[in-house]
Amino acid sequence: MNNIINRFESLLVEDKVEKISSIIKELGLSYMYEEGIGIIVNKQDKPNKVIFSHYDLIPLFSHAIIDNGALYKVNNETVEGALDNTITNAILIEALCDLNSEDLSGVEIVFTDMEEIGFIGAKNYIRKYIDRIKDSLFINLDVTNEGYGYSGAIEYDLWTDDLVEKIKSLDINFHYTKNRVGDDLCAVVYNNLHGFSYCLPTKNLIHSFKNRCRKESLVPYKEGLKSIIKMK
Repeated sequence: MNNIINRFESLLVEDKVEKISSIIKELGLSYMYEEGIGIIVNKQDKPNKVIFSHYDLIPLFSHAIIDNGALYKVNNETVEGALDNTITNAILIEALCDLNSEDLSGVEIVFTDMEEIGFIGAKNYIRKYIDRIKDSLFINLDVTNEGYGYSGAIEYDLWTDDLVEKIKSLDINFHYTKNRVGDDLCAVVYNNLHGFSYCLPTKNLIHSFKNRCRKESLVPYKEGLKSIIKMK
């Protein structure tokens, strides 16, 4: 848990591209930054899975970073503050630290840009690489206001019975959301591709410093992410 919180704190910086890229380099993973898309990690010829986790922030959070504002608070039970979407960036990086390169075979990761202004990074990625990724399963990481108290929440639009059974087989404490909110999965659905959002449940307004997640959900969410990454 503390590793995730420390990683979250370290990513609350003005130049997130440089910070994330340096961490990925330290992990020994191949990566490339593409303007208008984001950071593509472990690029594959034809990936089985593509994982999105947007790194851009809303102006409120970005201005607080520039002004050295108070971005978060750690309480006895919660982490409160600028969670969207730095918290899933941190958890994804910690999951990659736990996994070795062999586990990532067939998995491509994209830290996307400009999600908050219309999923632009995800749209550009899909438009550019559609022939290479048209058969991939997309997993989008984000936060949600549903399922607080659960280890993770699943949001989806285009679904298959086979995928439902695979998710159930993971034996993870998931909440299945009733309402789909706008996130990078919208770009996936718009292009008739398949996937789901795997979200960290939070409470209070997401785009505010009052947004909070349960500390005890962080590690189970990471373990769930690792299971999804390794899912056949």
